[in-house]
Amino acid sequence: MPDSTLNLAAGFDAPSYEDWKTLVESGLKGRSFDRAMMSDAPDGFRIKPLYTSADLSPAPDAAGFPGFSPFVRGMTVDGRGWQVHQRHDHPDPKRANSQILKDLERGASGITLVIDPTAQKGVAIHDLKDLDQALLDMDLAIAPLHLEAGRFGIPAAALLMALWDKRGLAFNAISGHFGVDPLGALAAEGSLLSSLPDALREAGALAAQCHDRFPKMTALSVSSEAAHSAGATEAQELAIALATGLAYLRASEQAGLALDDAARQIRFRLMADTDVTLTIAKFRAMRCLWSRVLMACGVAQPVMALDAQTAPRMMSRRDPMVNVLRATMACFGASIGGADALMIAPHTDAIGIADDFARRIARNVQIILAEESHLGRVMDPAGGSFTMEAQSNQLAEKAWDIFQSIEAHGGMEAALMDGKIAAMLEKSWSKLQKDVATRRVPLIGVSEFPNIHEMAVAVESVDRAALAKESLKGVDIAANAAMLPPLPRYRLGQDFEALRDRADAHAVRPKVFLATVGRVADFTARATWTRHVFETGGFDVVIGEGGFDAGCIAGQWQSLGASEVVLCGADKDYADHGMDIAKTLKAAGAPHLMLAGKGGDQESAWRDAGVEGFLHMGVDIVALLGAAHDRADAAQGAGQ
Repeated sequence: MPDSTLNLAAGFDAPSYEDWKTLVESGLKGRSFDRAMMSDAPDGFRIKPLYTSADLSPAPDAAGFPGFSPFVRGMTVDGRGWQVHQRHDHPDPKRANSQILKDLERGASGITLVIDPTAQKGVAIHDLKDLDQALLDMDLAIAPLHLEAGRFGIPAAALLMALWDKRGLAFNAISGHFGVDPLGALAAEGSLLSSLPDALREAGALAAQCHDRFPKMTALSVSSEAAHSAGATEAQELAIALATGLAYLRASEQAGLALDDAARQIRFRLMADTDVTLTIAKFRAMRCLWSRVLMACGVAQPVMALDAQTAPRMMSRRDPMVNVLRATMACFGASIGGADALMIAPHTDAIGIADDFARRIARNVQIILAEESHLGRVMDPAGGSFTMEAQSNQLAEKAWDIFQSIEAHGGMEAALMDGKIAAMLEKSWSKLQKDVATRRVPLIGVSEFPNIHEMAVAVESVDRAALAKESLKGVDIAANAAMLPPLPRYRLGQDFEALRDRADAHAVRPKVFLATVGRVADFTARATWTRHVFETGGFDVVIGEGGFDAGCIAGQWQSLGASEVVLCGADKDYADHGMDIAKTLKAAGAPHLMLAGKGGDQESAWRDAGVEGFLHMGVDIVALLGAAHDRADAAQGAGQ
């Protein structure tokens, strides 16, 4: 028999972390190891370039095993993979039905139906007839149906029950999810049909009804979409989901359910985005946190249904095919993190209503990952990774602290109503917005490597006004209905896309001339970087021919007439020729002159030569391009 304990490291010295770090520092050539190799997570903990066993808990198998406390590695022991869910929000019930049937025929294992009688965010369902049309020919006893109806959650659940009666379906055979989420609806929409206490009582009553009458249905949904779209960090998202789940647990208990049964009525849905390691860590941490809450409440065997949705805030309107890659990475992270069901948004989601092609691509992303990449065949493939175990623990600790502060404030209800949640998220968004503006957080096709000549993608057109009504039939809004300012919905690329929109509004794109200095080999790197910067704002960038003749360079600009001129070259050429060229350009009438690079200790001299701004890594690109657009708009107005 061959030796099954082959030691691949035999014969080699065992290096230490310090040995590795010393070797790395030798290649940094004097740069700080921490600055070059370490980074900060949005929640403040340090992300290391290399994790070792020293970063883990000293307890053996601290992460446990699937199906056992602390449930980081999974709530069950059987590892069934995940359900392929498709979200349906086409306003027309007939068209929505067509898309639902096509998805089920071609690989989807479950459907999420978004109901919105106003036709702005979902299927315009007003009565039983509309719901019957939307679900025509769908076998509700086979394919799980999840509802997402916002503030109309309770009446939408009643409508679905009426449809079961109409079709003569046996209640004990139907599986799915009513998806009632009053706190999430209030955060996202800013209003409910009743007061918040009444809405929570109704939610608890539905949970009790589900337990008694619909054994394969669940009632309550905890979605982090509103918080994440408003700027939540990973730990904040977890804490808000945790506090919301606890509020629903209390409401269900008050309706008469035992806590063990109440826990089974709640499904969680977290957002997955392109940060793969943090997405994996987030899903692993969520199971640990919720099981901790349940055990503190006396639940002997914690249970949890944890779903994933691609984060709306990561989706871009510009270069939308890149969204396919974003969705793939998000799906990968959520599946490795152990999501029970996945919803992948079509790549055109930020633009309009997806057509069949976009829906097919979204559906096939997770089918490929499941069927060809076999991601669902291994339970917790991240388990044992020093990186994943350490970051899961760090996220859980940060989230637990935030959760405790929400509870100390009076729980999720009080924190949402008095603005604590909104203030916390706005602070996080401000930091994230700055990181995007400075390109510390890059967005491919938006803030990096834009394609200003991209072709428009197809989306479906629909007359929303013709389909819209104010509410579901027979549903009234109570006089004491809860109201507050809804949480804002942000997208990471929105500021850069607004700049592109400003450029598109011009009959001719505003031009930028890159006054290149020296040889092509010397200026190309900086000129290419600068071109990409201005193209993220929709500017038409013309790169000069280079050289050192100041008069020739000024003449190139004059033949073009661009409103923005940027001096681009190598530092050594700046030192020898840059200021003379800058003075010549200003004398020739260049309206606004910038330098690609930092002024350093020569900044005053550069400004004396006519340079009015400096473009370099770390600068607020959105503010810089916004000012350039202001000048272009003014120039266009003066020329009319």
